[in-house]
Amino acid sequence: MDTREPLVRSDWAIYRGGAIFFNGAEDCALEDSFIDQVGGNAVFVNNYNRRVTIRGTQIAKAGASEFVLLATAGGAQPVVQLLSDSQAGRD
Repeated sequence: MDTREPLVRSDWAIYRGGAIFFNGAEDCALEDSFIDQVGGNAVFVNNYNRRVTIRGTQIAKAGASEFVLLATAGGAQPVVQLLSDSQAGRD
C-alpha cells in the first residue's frame, strides 16, 4: 500500500485506493455487505461523488481505514450517506 500522497497542511499521508472505490459516482449504493481483512482501506470515496449510500455493511479487520471520504484540495467534496446500520470495527 503506497502512502506517499501527503494530505494538505498535515504530516499524514494517504493511499488513494480501497477494496471498494467510488470516484465520480452518482446514485450508487453499497448495501448489506461484509468486508473482511482487506489489508488496506475498505471503502474509499474519492473526489467528486453524489448520492452514494452505504447501508447495512459490516467491516472487520480492514488493515487501514474502514471508510475514507477525501477530496483533492480545492476540488468537489464527496457527498455520502452513511446509515446507522453499517458497522465498522477491528474485532
